[in-house]
Amino acid sequence: MKKRLIAIATLAALPAISFAGGATVSGFADITYTNDNDISAFGAAAEIDVENKLSDKVSVRVDTDLSLTGNGATSSTLDEDGNPTGTSTSAATIEQAFFAFAAHEKVTVLGGVFNNPIGLEKEDAPDMPAISKGQIWGILDGQTALYGNNVAGVAAAAAVGPATITLGVLNDIGNADNEKNSFALVANVTPVKGLDLELGYVTQEDTDATPTAGNVVDFNAVYSIAGATVSLDYLAGENVVDSAVEVGLGYAVTDKIGVYARYDVVDYNKDYMNDKKDTTTTTLYASYQLASNLLVAAEYHIADDGNDDDAMAGLEFIATF
Repeated sequence: MKKRLIAIATLAALPAISFAGGATVSGFADITYTNDNDISAFGAAAEIDVENKLSDKVSVRVDTDLSLTGNGATSSTLDEDGNPTGTSTSAATIEQAFFAFAAHEKVTVLGGVFNNPIGLEKEDAPDMPAISKGQIWGILDGQTALYGNNVAGVAAAAAVGPATITLGVLNDIGNADNEKNSFALVANVTPVKGLDLELGYVTQEDTDATPTAGNVVDFNAVYSIAGATVSLDYLAGENVVDSAVEVGLGYAVTDKIGVYARYDVVDYNKDYMNDKKDTTTTTLYASYQLASNLLVAAEYHIADDGNDDDAMAGLEFIATF
């Protein structure tokens, strides 16, 4: 299954360097170039992940993100329409900091700050299907007050028959009311070989001063066969966003060459968004594995806000360690 907390607890996403005491270090460097009507700039981002498992039952992981945004032109600072944001800065920020406790053979408990388990698209550049992120990821990221699309709290993932069920008690994800908590429920199942299904639900407080998407339901499906991958992601919001749909199609031309196309559309709640028109994005992407730990990719991205089209071209190098 593509994304379950019980799998996160294995702490084995990237090859790692071992240190004394059982600690390992892994990560990546993400070098980008962005060109559109407003910008022509290079950017750099990196991540260093430190993990340790001193006992059979408990693992600890800390992910630190580093960035030199180069006027915001990195994959980690594109908005939901794929446009660069911000100005040239550098920063170091905690992305994840959590423990994973194997409470039972089929139950893992997670506590701390960790990637949002709701939604199809993942956080880090090596796990993304393109350089830019889709609009649904942008909506989820916009809901979470923490850096990136991340949440804080505790969660338990249990293998229940063919499914993995995750329950989470979180800080209010939008930080709208610190006296309230958000609650998350995620179910993952692989009914047949190559087909991964996920249904997620998360609650969120809403205020008149700061309207949010409110409670959100997300359903996504990924089917892979003979080098081809088809994905569907559907999100329904309570307030600001009525619904969002994303469709992706990828194909491994060879073991080194991959191509991907994505189309997504967001329908906004006109009562909250002052008659904001639907927004669509279209993404075309290709990648080549230059070496076992170095990927080069190119992307052409068009964002349409209902009034104007904004086209962007991007180039990316991802080096893992």
